[in-house]
Amino acid sequence: RAGIKPVVPSRPTRRNTTACGRPMTAANLLHFVAGKGDNLIVATMFGPATVGQYNLAYNLADVPAAQIGEAVGDVMLPSLAKLEEPERRRQALIRATGLLGLLVFPLAVGLGVIADTLVRTLFDPRWYPMAPMMLLLSVLSVVRPIGWLVGVYLQAVHRTRMIFALEGIKVGAILFFVWLLGYITDSALWACVGVGVAYTANAVVSAIWAKKADGPSARELLLPTLRPLLSTAPMVAAVLGVRYLAAGVMPAWALLLVELLAGALVYVGSAFVIAPKQARDFLELLTDALRRRRGKAEESPTT
Repeated sequence: RAGIKPVVPSRPTRRNTTACGRPMTAANLLHFVAGKGDNLIVATMFGPATVGQYNLAYNLADVPAAQIGEAVGDVMLPSLAKLEEPERRRQALIRATGLLGLLVFPLAVGLGVIADTLVRTLFDPRWYPMAPMMLLLSVLSVVRPIGWLVGVYLQAVHRTRMIFALEGIKVGAILFFVWLLGYITDSALWACVGVGVAYTANAVVSAIWAKKADGPSARELLLPTLRPLLSTAPMVAAVLGVRYLAAGVMPAWALLLVELLAGALVYVGSAFVIAPKQARDFLELLTDALRRRRGKAEESPTT
């Protein structure tokens, strides 16, 4: 410890650090505004009761993107940064987009389709208007991970100014569309539609801008997500079918469990039929991870 001396970073090191850090700091600030600014608009236009319902619906609808999409992005950043060959980095991003869609899409779409049963099971009647809000806001969890992965890629290739610009576009789109659709229709549900429109626009622009940073084209990036998204259609049909047959026959909590079980089973089957490439890829990754964990457990000394 006595030999440790503080070292002042050189001027080039400080310049490179601040050149990368300033845009990211500003982008993080805009990211916070994107998640909270719409609440101010909804509160001003529709009052405290509606903004309470809207805020809770938003937080619940955002769970798949926040808990899975952002976690995958945090893991991908060091992995992409270590890939020196641009082509390998592009292919890694394309692969990650398809796999993330396979995981997030059923959760996002499923959360939207069971929203009514979920709200009636967990909340009292004052919160029932939250159900259609959750259904509409579930779109953000479908499209938001695409923008998040592109942002991780841009950070790995040191294009932080592009991240800042994309966050600025996203904030502007959210505030504008939430206000515009809410104002024109005088409906909080249309304000929820505005959130989905803004995040969809952000995902499309992010996919287009990835090409400018030597990444894949928008078509290459978005095409792997198509089949996982289509795989959710049988799941939606199964959940709605169960609800139609069992509504009024069983209590809400039991109906919720049946809807969850039916949706999960149908999606697993449909994913292997409609999106077999991503499903097999995920299964191989999962099997390999479990095999490595088992190997480490066998190598560790027993006590």
